[in-house]
Amino acid sequence: MRCSFALTAVAALAGAALGRVYYEETFSDSDSIDGFKATEARSDLGSIKLSAGKWYSDAENSVGLQLAEDARFYAYTAKLQRPFNTKGKDFVVQFTVKYEQDIDCGGAYLKLLPPTLDPAKFDGESPYEVMFGPDICGSTNRRVHAIINYNGTGSQIDKVVPPRGDQLTHQYTFWV
Repeated sequence: MRCSFALTAVAALAGAALGRVYYEETFSDSDSIDGFKATEARSDLGSIKLSAGKWYSDAENSVGLQLAEDARFYAYTAKLQRPFNTKGKDFVVQFTVKYEQDIDCGGAYLKLLPPTLDPAKFDGESPYEVMFGPDICGSTNRRVHAIINYNGTGSQIDKVVPPRGDQLTHQYTFWV
């Protein structure tokens, strides 16, 4: 699966109009990929790279994180700039995804991990606070996951929102 992410913002907002950004990556710097660390829990990870992809309107401003190999697992982490508490505040996760080929099975979701998790041990069974993004598997199992863990229990948002499986860039926003 060749998929590009452009992480525009992961923010905990103090209000609808004013917020504080806790993580933002525009991939405008060629060294920005260095902030992403591969897990050591798996040896079969696909590689990542910075790329504008096969087609774009502006090569410089279209650069994103590309999952560069088909049919591979990806488990990369990037550290938040500072810890945060969302109590009494809005919380927004937002990023863009572009599948460059027809996709029949693959996820392009983000997980917000607890600060106690060792990134080197991150795998599919690792605990997470929030999981959000598109997941496509076949023609019938397609949804945008929006899961919040509270007191050790994952709560999937009930409404099924089908992701776009075309080859255009789509922005995904989760606002709680």
